Amino acid sequence: MKKFLAILLAMTLILANVAFALAGGDVPAEPAPVTPVDTGTPASNAAPAATTPATAQDPSVDTGYDADTAPKAGLANGVTVEINKHFNVTGATAQVPAQTITFKATAGTTQPTGLAIPAIADFSVSFTEGQTSKAVNLVLPAYPDAGIYNYTLEEVNTNIAGQKYASDLTLKVTVINGEEGLVIAGVALRQGDVKTDTLENDYAAHDLTVGKTVEGNMGKKDKLFPITVILTAPDDDKVFGTVGVTITGNTATVKEGETPITTQIAPVDGGWTTKTLKLQLADGQNVKFDNLPEGVTYTVVEDPAIIHLTDATLQPENPEAYKVDGQVESATALTADATTVTITNTKTMEVDTGITVESLPYMLILAIALVGAAMLIARRREEY
Repeated sequence: MKKFLAILLAMTLILANVAFALAGGDVPAEPAPVTPVDTGTPASNAAPAATTPATAQDPSVDTGYDADTAPKAGLANGVTVEINKHFNVTGATAQVPAQTITFKATAGTTQPTGLAIPAIADFSVSFTEGQTSKAVNLVLPAYPDAGIYNYTLEEVNTNIAGQKYASDLTLKVTVINGEEGLVIAGVALRQGDVKTDTLENDYAAHDLTVGKTVEGNMGKKDKLFPITVILTAPDDDKVFGTVGVTITGNTATVKEGETPITTQIAPVDGGWTTKTLKLQLADGQNVKFDNLPEGVTYTVVEDPAIIHLTDATLQPENPEAYKVDGQVESATALTADATTVTITNTKTMEVDTGITVESLPYMLILAIALVGAAMLIARRREEY
């Protein structure tokens, strides 16, 4: 019986191998015996497996920039990264003033602590008037060791009226051991808690229109009224941009001192803090000042050459006596996008006709009758 079972098992194995071969398979070879290797080191104290050095593509590195092309640290000419500088502009007539913005970097912490942190030289970017975006080149120094180097950045305030500067800026540079040496693997810039590659500034400027209206039956519509406008920059700030001037009215004029102004108040080196302007305006005429920085204060007052009365009928015989409304005598900050100040001069007189309104129709009828009678008498004389 045992012999029979052994023969049956052998035949089954033979048939299985034949079927596998017919199906295109190969008979698996017996695995080679494993020869143990005596390392001389107990398994519990085995040396850790070798690791591949971190590269610039390490996902744990805080980049914020394209690290694939990051050059190696330690180059004598430094490493340059590009940051964007942008102005958010508010106001229909606002134009960013021409300026140079300088950044200062202050060394902060390192990780691990105690690393010597190299200084970053001041860097700057210049804008022409009206320009709102530009790239800034930041040159990094040579770094001596792998680690994380933190800096704070400060945008130097040049006291430009209407402008708000970028603040709460931090820079983080990550240096790692690459396959060929030290590599700047990540450069991350933050404004507050937000990672960015664009530093944002704000600039706001508006327009101010000064106009004239003359009313009353004795008001002279073509008379030029003298008006003084005083513009003053906010405390510690100065106006650096071009202020456009648009004059409506053929006889209207604007002067600064003895110098006529026709189209603009041009920028001056170092900016200006106060402008005193003399206007001459007749009825319906006005002057518009464009691109006045937000926060600039203004006063608009008619000169004392005009006798200002609370009641213009008190001096009807005086051609210079007018009731005045709409002056801005206290310095007022410019905050709205378009502000209009209109000074209204009124001069009236009661007309003493001697004829009451009730008798006027009858007087007109009598006048017509007299004219008709005169014409009739003249015709009869011609007939004779």
